[in-house]
Amino acid sequence: MRPYFFVLTIALLGIYACGGTGSGTAPAQSTSTTQISSVQTDFKNRFPTASDIEWDTVEDGYVASFVSNNVPCETFYDSKNTFQYTGIFIDQTELPAAAQVYLAKNYKQDFVNACMQVDFPEKKAYNVEVMTDTDYVNLQFDLKGNMIQQSKDPLTDEEMQAREEEGVDDTAPTTNGK
Repeated sequence: MRPYFFVLTIALLGIYACGGTGSGTAPAQSTSTTQISSVQTDFKNRFPTASDIEWDTVEDGYVASFVSNNVPCETFYDSKNTFQYTGIFIDQTELPAAAQVYLAKNYKQDFVNACMQVDFPEKKAYNVEVMTDTDYVNLQFDLKGNMIQQSKDPLTDEEMQAREEEGVDDTAPTTNGK
């Protein structure tokens, strides 16, 4: 799976490319120690049992990848150190039935790269990344499984070439991070 893909898929946050520190502590950025400390404090309060924490700086803030209750997760803070969302990686079979039907009907020959339950302060949703022959298709579903947003990011030439060389089987089942 592409690192931090959900940071890229949640279009309403306007997040761009990742640039990792991978240090396990707050990311190095030209912000004050107080600002970084406030993100760490909020994170520790929200996720007191988190383990394997890795922080990365992204164009619009910080991403923490971590494990909570044996499940991989990501959380995002914007450049003003405000909590934005937490994403919990899930198996495709954990999506609402309507989302599973939508994927089977519209992407039956494509590979579901990752699925995530996303908890925003004001709502919850599901995000799914599907890899087609030419694109990463990012889909957002509501809690009932209705598709509410779609965006596409083209595969790079290198990714397309690797898929051709590997003879990728897009029909293989996925465990999406578990």
